Amino acid sequence: MRIALPLLAALAALAASPSALAQVQGTAEATNLRYSLTDLTPADGLAPAVNFTNGQAVALSVQSLLMAPGTRPDEHIADVTATAPTTLSRNWTPEVHVDASLGRLGVRTALTVDTVPDAFTRGSATATLAPWYFTLAPHTGIAFSFDVAIAMALDEGANASEYGGANAFATLYYRTASGAWSAPIVDGLFGSAGTSQAGVFAPFDLTRTATVSWANTGDTWIEGHVIYDVGVSGEVQGGPAPVPEPAGWAMLAAGVGLLGAVARRQRI
Repeated sequence: MRIALPLLAALAALAASPSALAQVQGTAEATNLRYSLTDLTPADGLAPAVNFTNGQAVALSVQSLLMAPGTRPDEHIADVTATAPTTLSRNWTPEVHVDASLGRLGVRTALTVDTVPDAFTRGSATATLAPWYFTLAPHTGIAFSFDVAIAMALDEGANASEYGGANAFATLYYRTASGAWSAPIVDGLFGSAGTSQAGVFAPFDLTRTATVSWANTGDTWIEGHVIYDVGVSGEVQGGPAPVPEPAGWAMLAAGVGLLGAVARRQRI
């Protein structure tokens, strides 16, 4: 019977062992901002021109939230304004890890969210580069280009649902004739993955060059600014504690039957 007991323990552990925990992993970045000018009226003898007042400050916002039945929410929030280059790496809880990397011309965030059985876990990280303020010469067009990339991966776990999103985009504004800021001119990448009330979304890994542009067709210099930011978020809803699957129970029953046969044979 000394052989039977270890076998029984191994079969029980195999049948009751939980599946891998669910996880959401995401990254978002916008880098290598550059611009080009266009002369809208070459015959007027005025060269296209732009003057910049470029701030290097960056704003970071990161948070995590863990909600379990019968307990108070465990929430961590931080908002930081700093001068680039800046990096941030934090484990707000064992289940939420955030990384952010910011330079004068680039922003990147990364996030990992793990599941907690019988709890809801959420994490998010956003980073914004201070606006590039500029004044644009008359009869001049300007286009800002930048490289964007977003990715989202999911590790599906038993009795859990996962959802995440990522974005990397730029927005350009200019002064209108009334002095107010224009409607936003936006370009970039947006993506979602996982299961939500809106449907089921596949993991993604996307990259491209995005561009925002505007043309000053007037006869005076006009003020504008461009800003870009990135963000990534993830959430995992953990279900009840794992129980053996039917196949696991069948394997355990078969093992117990085998042990019984071995025990009877040893008594004979």
